[in-house]
Amino acid sequence: MDDATCCCICSGRQHGVEVHNIVLNANKEPSDCLSILRNEDEALFPDDEFLFADPRLNGLVLDLDRLQVNAEQTTLYVCHPCNGYLPRFLMPCYALANRLYRGHFPEEFQDLTWIEERVCAKFTNTAVVTRHYQSSDSSQSTCSTAIHAHTR
Repeated sequence: MDDATCCCICSGRQHGVEVHNIVLNANKEPSDCLSILRNEDEALFPDDEFLFADPRLNGLVLDLDRLQVNAEQTTLYVCHPCNGYLPRFLMPCYALANRLYRGHFPEEFQDLTWIEERVCAKFTNTAVVTRHYQSSDSSQSTCSTAIHAHTR
């Protein structure tokens, strides 16, 4: 299952990052540390936005495509960085619940190219990295870098 390599908390696909399986057995309540992923912006999303086949997860901001639910158990696929935050009851930086969830992409826009997405985007980011040499001799290793960013 290719989606199992993605994280249900941050919806990220990171190559070379360990993925942990959080297994919730049918007769066991989920850990309290998952409660930090609860939807706090109920006014922004409809009531049925975060409903899952496993009712114990209802209201948590999770990526539905990164969950596996069957009669015996529910498996949450969580990347190593997100898994490190949960036991400490801390919100992972890139968690969808950390105000990074913006809703589902409409079906008719699923096949857009990246340039079409960029044209339609409300905000676009541009970053340029420049290298500043402190000598006229570019072979010397004394240089600094600067990042110039712009959001439109």
